[in-house]
Amino acid sequence: MSRLKSVGHKAELHNNVGINKEEIRYIVDLPSVPSIQESGSKLIKELMPKMLANSKIDGILTHQTHAPSDGEWQKEISSASLFAFYSMTCLLHKFPSQLISNLSIFNKCRAMIIFDRMNSLKTLVDRNVLTSKHFSPDD
Repeated sequence: MSRLKSVGHKAELHNNVGINKEEIRYIVDLPSVPSIQESGSKLIKELMPKMLANSKIDGILTHQTHAPSDGEWQKEISSASLFAFYSMTCLLHKFPSQLISNLSIFNKCRAMIIFDRMNSLKTLVDRNVLTSKHFSPDD
């Protein structure tokens, strides 16, 4: 930071407001293994807020609630300063591709963290898990 100040950098002129800690949103799609779902839920609901003090982390855990609709995807991204997605399947199999061209939902979102095709559980890594049943090779 001092290096930037020494060269005369003025963040306010560049609209660098950073990430608002009260607007962190997520969609997490954990595999349907009870031990993974339990530890993942604990990490997101209990440990993450402790690591990021004074922050508000909210979103959708698909195994506890439901798979998000197109409108819920739009709501989560458009209301986030930082949006995170985690899944063992590809993002494009979950996120409606027609919404990518609708840049208005990305106006407020300053950063996105996407962890897709995470093969963190080797016993589940096969084509049936990594490819959504809704995937069409023509997409």
